[in-house]
Amino acid sequence: MNTLFSKSTSRFSVNVPQSVLFSDNLVSLSDKQTRLEEIELALESIFAVENQLTVLETIKVQNMQREIAKIKQKYQNSQRIMTALDTLRIQHFQERIEAIYMENKPSQAEFIYAEQLLKEQEALLALL
Repeated sequence: MNTLFSKSTSRFSVNVPQSVLFSDNLVSLSDKQTRLEEIELALESIFAVENQLTVLETIKVQNMQREIAKIKQKYQNSQRIMTALDTLRIQHFQERIEAIYMENKPSQAEFIYAEQLLKEQEALLALL
């Protein structure tokens, strides 16, 4: 008996749900993660005080913080109560530091942009 063997030219396929195919999900997740990182960097550039201070202002702030630390160090290891003059000096330094930061706070437009970025960030995080 002569039997004919026929070659099958059909393609092998498996029905797989879309959720199992990770490549599309990974690409979209990667895009979302990249955008989240971009948002984080943009927010950091808006709110990072170090980026907004000039070199001179940064030096002034560091010097005043150093002076405050010296005053506090003087009273840290002893049982003495801080003198009124040293208390006033610390308060004065803190007020000057705060004034420098307030002069360099973000503009109203930057706050509005930051608010939009935060909303976008929340939406992206909800999708993850």
